[in-house]
Amino acid sequence: MIEPHTCLTDNYKEDHFNLNSNMIATSLIPFVMQNPDINIKMIREIIKGKHHYTPSYKKAQKGRRKAFQMVYGDFESSFKALPRYMAALQLFNPDTIIEWEHHSTTMQGEQIFKFLFWAFKQSIDGFKSCRPVISIDGTHLYGLYDMKLLIAVGIDANGNIFPLAYALVARESFESWSWFLKLLWTHVVCERQGIGLISDRHQGILQCIQSYDWLSPPNTYHRFCVRHLKANFNKKFVNSELEKLMWLAATEHQKKKFVQRMQQIKILSPAAYEWLNEFPLEKWTMYKDGGRRWGAITTNVSESYNGLLKKARGLPVTAMVRMTFKTLVDRFVERNNLAIALLQSNMPWPVAIDKKFNDYYQKAQRHTDMMTYNTGDGVFEILTFAHDGKGGNVHKVTAEGKKCSCGKWRNYHMPCSHAIKFCGLRGIEPKSYVSKFYSTKYYKQTYTETFTPVGDEMYWPPTPFNLIANTEYLRTCGVQVRSRLKNDMDIAPTRMARKCSVCKETGHTKARCPTRF
Repeated sequence: MIEPHTCLTDNYKEDHFNLNSNMIATSLIPFVMQNPDINIKMIREIIKGKHHYTPSYKKAQKGRRKAFQMVYGDFESSFKALPRYMAALQLFNPDTIIEWEHHSTTMQGEQIFKFLFWAFKQSIDGFKSCRPVISIDGTHLYGLYDMKLLIAVGIDANGNIFPLAYALVARESFESWSWFLKLLWTHVVCERQGIGLISDRHQGILQCIQSYDWLSPPNTYHRFCVRHLKANFNKKFVNSELEKLMWLAATEHQKKKFVQRMQQIKILSPAAYEWLNEFPLEKWTMYKDGGRRWGAITTNVSESYNGLLKKARGLPVTAMVRMTFKTLVDRFVERNNLAIALLQSNMPWPVAIDKKFNDYYQKAQRHTDMMTYNTGDGVFEILTFAHDGKGGNVHKVTAEGKKCSCGKWRNYHMPCSHAIKFCGLRGIEPKSYVSKFYSTKYYKQTYTETFTPVGDEMYWPPTPFNLIANTEYLRTCGVQVRSRLKNDMDIAPTRMARKCSVCKETGHTKARCPTRF
């Protein structure tokens, strides 16, 4: 007999509450729906709070697995459910683009999965009001099948991510990227010209750029992600000073400053200078970009969206597509409400653009002196310089071509401080030179379209075909890495500043010193 106030043992608590994994799973359903990546420690805390009982690690793990299956299904059955769900998306959201690649089996009506592409009409219509630049990237999926999710995103008037299209593929290759880009250009880009395409230097993408005319000017202007190029540069030339100079060279807007940085690189390392010169300057420098990037020098926008989808990337395929749909709908609702508020406040541009223009405007007030060289045909060459002790540079502004020797007007499609000064002296409204793709009007148009929920499964159309997973995609045994592997892009500046005790150079320690090999 247990005496009053005697502490109950863990075994007694477990027997008393008799919480098996099924009961734990039922309790976890709302938490798993909110966060598919919920960890075991949190699960044990949840069960302890709800039932005053702490399950073992093994029991909590088993409960999580069962809750996951209750909410999202298992990976095998999810492939079978995918065609019907995609058909429902098309039914309730007409003109949604869905393209399949699959192989027939010996079983009648049965197909083995290969590729899946999808893009919503709401995104396709919204892209018409976005800046003409697209960032593409591929990311790993977790779970039973080792597959990749390819994504394409645009940039809205406020500089935010605008999801355009998705694809499920086995791996990143010339075949998969070629298939994805062809469908992206056919269904999303359509007749739009002069698109700036930003990507890393994956061989599959580079082969596509070289192989297809529609990925060449004037249709497309391909640009490298400078962050990825810098990572490749760091692997070959491990030196913090070179790393800094390479980044500065890539991001300079003026020719004279770019040349200065390159000369500094050449003095430090002629090999590094030659390596950088192997790449066309328009591919990796702002100075030669011609405004095709619209200020975006990396694929950070697509990688940021990958981060938002991290929870979805561990789900079975149908559940993952469901979550991409939900994420997109939430984004449209939030940004549409913001655009309405901006219009009601008579804001000509979203907040980020308004701030940038005002910064340029304030800077323009410190510029002085103007000389006009040519007033014919609306072309003005203006010399301006700052007198606040920080500048003293002379810049030439050509209004008709919307160019300034500082390079910012053309690259950002917004008048720089020198152009604003010219406008003030000539009685021209500088706001008239700000691109329409920055306007609140276009921001609202981007998110105007609405979505229709797919509703209950009983209202869905029948499955168009029986789909099964390709066993070649099964993940090999081992621990699944659920975070991106760190590389040179993640090296902190303090680490890059370390000095080697052998050769006394910065950027590495004696363990990685090239003189030791």
